[in-house]
Amino acid sequence: MKKLLLATIIGGLSLSISGAALATEKNKRPPRFEGPCGHKCIESRDVYVKGYIPCICEFSFPDVGLVRLFRHSSVMTQGTSQDRSVGSLSANCNTGYVAVKLRSQNGALKNLSVADTYLPYDVEVGGALLNEFDHDDGTPKEYIWEFGGGAPNALNVIEGSPEIKVLGMTGLNSAPAGLYADRITITVSGRPL
Repeated sequence: MKKLLLATIIGGLSLSISGAALATEKNKRPPRFEGPCGHKCIESRDVYVKGYIPCICEFSFPDVGLVRLFRHSSVMTQGTSQDRSVGSLSANCNTGYVAVKLRSQNGALKNLSVADTYLPYDVEVGGALLNEFDHDDGTPKEYIWEFGGGAPNALNVIEGSPEIKVLGMTGLNSAPAGLYADRITITVSGRPL
């Protein structure tokens, strides 16, 4: 009987100890894994963010469609014509650059009554830029002026709204009679032409 009593006490004691141990294990958190990451444990992706701002310009062109170059009295008495304003031009672009192109359709004033007859003439832009349309075969001629250095994000304004003029001419009393004409195309761009 002593053996049975001893076995019962030892059995009860071991149950109490293992129950306490189980209760303690139940309240514990699982250990944190600190080893190398397995497949699909971590992943990263690149996201590119971009946007395009286009060339944006504000232009102001001359309002006239026709400029009369010759006045009858000055051609008859002096053989000359006076300067004639075509109008003013302005541009404002977000590129830091403005290009202006003047293109003469005939490269000179063409006599519409007499074949292969041309008069050279000068065009001034902004008081300082002077060029001659002087072709004698009717081929187009053009000039390009550039303003601004193209600095990034800079606005560029053609300052003072330069005036475009056809300058006065001389020797007109020796030119063949007839109607002389040319078409000047003015192109302004925020990018190189």
